[in-house]
Amino acid sequence: MLSLIVTSEIFGLRHFATIFNTIAIASPIGSSILSVRIVGYIYDKESSASAIHAWIGRQCFMSSFLIMASTCLLGVASSVALFLRTRKFYSQVIYAGVQSS
Repeated sequence: MLSLIVTSEIFGLRHFATIFNTIAIASPIGSSILSVRIVGYIYDKESSASAIHAWIGRQCFMSSFLIMASTCLLGVASSVALFLRTRKFYSQVIYAGVQSS
């Protein structure tokens, strides 16, 4: 539900359905790319290279974890940048709304 509010606040209501559906489809596409393509490729590559040794434990998914963590940190950084960029604008809009009422 929060994505509905954020989408309407940032982009407006003119093309709301198109923009919201684009945002909604981004999650499954990103999940498919990260989970299937990248992590699957790394796991297949590493497991075939070490067929003699048992492929268990921390070593198995460490690189996959680091890729996922880096992607999450990039998302946090972009969210903070968006917050800092729009903070002044929203404080002016809310302040103007309080002054007019």
